[in-house]
Amino acid sequence: MAITKTTYQQLAPAVRSIYGKAREVIGQGNLDYGIALLKDLVIACPGFDEARKDLRAAEKKKAAGMNAFSKFLASFRQGGDIVKGTALLKKDPMGALKYAEEAAAKLLNKKVLLFYADVAMELEEYDLAIQSYDLILADDKHDEEVLNRILIPLTAKEDHARVVKIRQYFADKYPKDLEKQHALREAAALASIGTAKFVDDGSTKSNIPGSSAPKTDDLERGDRILRSEEDIRELISRYEKNIQAGQATLDNFRKVAELYHRVGRYQDAINAYNSLVKLQGNLDPAIDREIEKSTVALSELKVKKMESSNAPAEEIQAEKDRCLAYRVERAETRVKTYPNDLQMRYELALVYWEIRDYDRALEQFQQARRNPQRKLSSLVYLGRCLAAKEQYDMALDQYDAALAEMPVMDKAKMHALYYKGEALTSLGRADEAFECFKQIYSADVGFLDVNKKVEEYYASKKSQ
Repeated sequence: MAITKTTYQQLAPAVRSIYGKAREVIGQGNLDYGIALLKDLVIACPGFDEARKDLRAAEKKKAAGMNAFSKFLASFRQGGDIVKGTALLKKDPMGALKYAEEAAAKLLNKKVLLFYADVAMELEEYDLAIQSYDLILADDKHDEEVLNRILIPLTAKEDHARVVKIRQYFADKYPKDLEKQHALREAAALASIGTAKFVDDGSTKSNIPGSSAPKTDDLERGDRILRSEEDIRELISRYEKNIQAGQATLDNFRKVAELYHRVGRYQDAINAYNSLVKLQGNLDPAIDREIEKSTVALSELKVKKMESSNAPAEEIQAEKDRCLAYRVERAETRVKTYPNDLQMRYELALVYWEIRDYDRALEQFQQARRNPQRKLSSLVYLGRCLAAKEQYDMALDQYDAALAEMPVMDKAKMHALYYKGEALTSLGRADEAFECFKQIYSADVGFLDVNKKVEEYYASKKSQ
């Protein structure tokens, strides 16, 4: 439910006049009148960030000039606004935002800024949440409650540098807290992956003067193009010789591990990644995923061999169950280690969905939808989880929320329409379901079994 941004040029002339008047009276020292004008303007035009910034500055100046008794009365009066806003937070966050503005106009303090940030997070307005937390941190940069809270929107915005800075503060203050030390290492790893991968002091080209290790730059050139298996094997051989020659760098281990996986040498890939972890000093989430990918591929290869040799069905199923349990364990561990990483919650939710643990999948998809990149997919999966629990009316709410933000008839929208049609069918609302399937049919007649569903609908109408 994002707020549509508005610029000064997009404002109606009358609104521009009000904004100009507000700035004028604030400049003259009439804070109460100026705040009242800006508050009403921001409530009417919530996307006009320029006015909101002016409003916060005026509210902060007003609060600084109030005595203790005035602050006490204002805090008491704003309590009602916060209570009313809290009641609307989940079902009507835009309504809650109005009460947050009313409360802030009475007194800008930590209580109202925390509530304002909660509303912003519900609206998935991460910048607005960060602004609110920063106003608190401006008065107390070591407020640990706020530092922990701001990590969530900063992670959603992929502001890795600032996340690392905050993690560094906690690691320095609590040197014996292993979880905080681990969180710092992982944040640093994510930051390096987001910029320049790993940092090491070895040559990634294996061209160190005087080294007997073979060069790899001739084969690496154009590496993004799919290579022949012969080229890949040759490149693996050179990386292995580089490592044996003493160039056991992060980059060499990472590259040879990727190549091992490409040619199906999954155990070698796992071993190389583990060597990388040992050299790096920690298991960052990207490498953890790669180890899991190779481990799963190794298990799938084992299953194929068991099936080709006619192994007992119970042994084959036991191997499949073992692999699935491993995937669940890794996904759960990553979320436990990085509770603020919404992508990891999405991945865990997918595993729960696969094992049909719909209640736990629901919980994780609800968290994951705060990730802008996973929001629509999470909404559709929420609908599917609810439909699997036969809670079709609530499933429809999730599908409609996703479809409201899908203007283009692509595969994602087709899936949302398809599952909505399935839910409507389960509720006995065949005509409404047909409208969903018809939209898909008009765009792609071969999508899933939509052709069959359309034909069955017309057949049922003819028989009636």
